[in-house]
Amino acid sequence: MVGIVLVSLLCAGEIVLRLNQARQYEGSRTLVTGKLAHVRAKLETELNSTLFLTAGLVAYVSSHEGGLTEAHANALLSALYANGRNIRNIGIAPDNRLRWIQPLQGNRKALGLYYPNQPDQWPSVRRAIEGRQTVVAGPVLLLQGGQGLIARTPVFLADGSYWGLLSLVVDWDKLKTAVGLAPVIDGMQLAIRGRDGTGAAGSVFFGDGEVFADNPVTTLLTLPGGEWLLAATPVDGWQSGDGARQRLIYILVALLISALVLSALRDAADRESLNSDLEHRVMARTRALQASNDQLTNTLETLKKAQDQLVRSEKLAALGGLVAGVAHELNTPLGNGMLAATALTRRTRALREQQAIRRSEWIAALDDLEQASGIIQHSLERASELVTSFRRVAADRSTEHRRRFRLNTSIHDLAVTLRPTLAQAGLTLRSSVPPNIELDGYPGLVDQMLMNLVQNAVAHAYPDGRSGIIHIDAHSEGNDLILEVSDDGIGIPPDNLSRIFDPFFTTRLGRGGAGLGLNIIYNIVTGPLGGEISVLSSCGQGTRFTISMPLVAPAESVGINV
Repeated sequence: MVGIVLVSLLCAGEIVLRLNQARQYEGSRTLVTGKLAHVRAKLETELNSTLFLTAGLVAYVSSHEGGLTEAHANALLSALYANGRNIRNIGIAPDNRLRWIQPLQGNRKALGLYYPNQPDQWPSVRRAIEGRQTVVAGPVLLLQGGQGLIARTPVFLADGSYWGLLSLVVDWDKLKTAVGLAPVIDGMQLAIRGRDGTGAAGSVFFGDGEVFADNPVTTLLTLPGGEWLLAATPVDGWQSGDGARQRLIYILVALLISALVLSALRDAADRESLNSDLEHRVMARTRALQASNDQLTNTLETLKKAQDQLVRSEKLAALGGLVAGVAHELNTPLGNGMLAATALTRRTRALREQQAIRRSEWIAALDDLEQASGIIQHSLERASELVTSFRRVAADRSTEHRRRFRLNTSIHDLAVTLRPTLAQAGLTLRSSVPPNIELDGYPGLVDQMLMNLVQNAVAHAYPDGRSGIIHIDAHSEGNDLILEVSDDGIGIPPDNLSRIFDPFFTTRLGRGGAGLGLNIIYNIVTGPLGGEISVLSSCGQGTRFTISMPLVAPAESVGINV
């Protein structure tokens, strides 16, 4: 009897110890994940805000059919250099020969450089031309000293013919200073690999390469034409508690309890009364059951805390991706607007300083001013649309207040907000929702349900990186709404269909999957929204989720932690 009690106590203590160690380990990874996401967002924002300055210049050259004069070229390059951050130099090479560069000081010898005759630079240039997109090379050592990232953007005219190349050199050292990038930052070791935008297959160019061998938290930073892989581990290593000390404590406690049980059994054996013996046995069993119940209660509380932490981690990761995507999308219209405004200012100043203006010059100037104003108006309208959509989605997700709302408006805002994420993954979102469907319920929960379903398809349905289409369709049947979210991806294996809504079930264990996304969706649909959710999938044929819920949510809904 004593042996059974001792073994049971030791097993229970070991289970609690390992659960506690697992909680501390996952807590440590969650903390590093949040810090790494913050570093990636700062680095991506700072880098892309500089790289995307060339987008407006490319549009200007293409719209003018390559008719770029020396005065216009130097004015545009000066404006970009003055307004950009961390720029070493920026140049234009029609027909692959560097013709204009800013600043001239320290770079004058580079004028006339012909890229096909440069064996160390031509492969990257040719990759940009053949891929018809910007390619970022580096970090590389610069002749002027220091290190730099070289972004080369091919320019194609309206008829598809190749015109030339834009080259922008970003000062890597200044970029690191601006972001606050260091091998040891905020209590974690940081390393980056993927020189020349080659991602996980590339070499380590920042930090200690041993970080990648210590089971790090990783995240991808997307570049034009490539990507970097960021990895981080705690400076003091992954923490899982003092296991030896805790194990010694519960062994001593188990031995003490076993000794007490043994003493009680000996005392009970000495008693002459059978009733007294039975009473002591009942009391001993009651104590054992109480101890087991307390142990189970503590274990359930530990699991609940771990689940809450994972849910908060997924919310933070989703919000970080949402903010980074909107910031990434805003760079293009703002860059175009800034370039057009600069050109407009210079053109106006030139007209004011000109003594005599012919009618043909005045008409040409008016055309330029009208075109620049149109570019500014279009850029501001596009930026306003992105900010408005993001503000509505963010406001809805920050509150669970009940109100009436139109489903097609929520889906439109969601599509605008997810556009950068879908574009990066090569996916398209299509919706077919009648404009007259109006719901009385919780728009924030509906937004989160749809966003989780779309992000689940992005993460799991297209593992090979191929393009695809995600559909959102809806119609009403009486007082109910039928909502379908489907994709044409790889589908779900039959063995997993019955488990996908279970908490902590994931096929991406150790690769960023916590197994709570679909469980959260199930709790939202069957809880506050008062509906049902089902899934239909075949391997290689895609997946379709069907949600049936009332147009008017239940009067009193139990809140859930989402």
